[in-house]
Amino acid sequence: MKFLNMNGGRLPTITLIGKDAAEHPHKNIRRVSEDHIFYLITKGEMFFCENGKEYRLQKGDCFFFEPGKLHFGTRDTCYNLLFIHFADAPAGFALPAEDADDTDRRIPLPKQLTLSEDAYNEVCFLTEQAIHSRKVQAACADTLCALRVLEAFVAVCRDYRSRGVRGRGRGASGMQRVGEVMAYLGENFRRRLTGEIIEKELSYNFDYLNQQFRQHMHMSIFRMLEKLRMDEAKILLQTTTDSVGKISDAVGYGDAAYFSRCFKEHTGDTPLEYRKKQIE
Repeated sequence: MKFLNMNGGRLPTITLIGKDAAEHPHKNIRRVSEDHIFYLITKGEMFFCENGKEYRLQKGDCFFFEPGKLHFGTRDTCYNLLFIHFADAPAGFALPAEDADDTDRRIPLPKQLTLSEDAYNEVCFLTEQAIHSRKVQAACADTLCALRVLEAFVAVCRDYRSRGVRGRGRGASGMQRVGEVMAYLGENFRRRLTGEIIEKELSYNFDYLNQQFRQHMHMSIFRMLEKLRMDEAKILLQTTTDSVGKISDAVGYGDAAYFSRCFKEHTGDTPLEYRKKQIE
């Protein structure tokens, strides 16, 4: 199986996102896209060919099309789907991460996957949120959209790993462990997390896990956690009128004063100063 090695340290650039429905039998036209394209089938089925290989997708199946590869429909069918065209963040398709060089710092996503029911519902929800955020008349709409898309892709990654398709435990590669941590942080950064909680829920020694994470991501687990929280806080400050205390709770900080200090260290502004600058 091929994997899309996605850059976990950057938000993808979303060039197009939305829904498509073929209520009458239809097949996709022949095309070559410059972007990566993600499909999630929500109803019916689709038959197509990419780069000479034929595929069939049904409800619950997701698929990543490669840029520069010819793809086209091969049968007339009825279907509903969610689609995302994106660029920049991915490094491209490659061998599975366990066969990749240890210096690779990417999160692997399977080219094709049938999602579990819970993951399907989560990815649908996050993609719908991303679509909606594009319609918001605010300066950060694109950032919010990209963040929701990244969360959806993390959910795909987490679902793939949770079923043990590639194995876990002491034999897992460093990059696999980093992928698990990134997926976990993307899902849980709004919670109040400690090293003990992460160690228990991921079933790895935290110090060893943190060492592996630093090696691949060039920052600690808690530094990445802070980055995710600050990115979310910036969005909430721009798109809501919530108080600093409420935003602090929403992104996993129990103490608003401590959150404000962290935010200023991260951005150079207090939360209220940052909000004021976005309005001006």
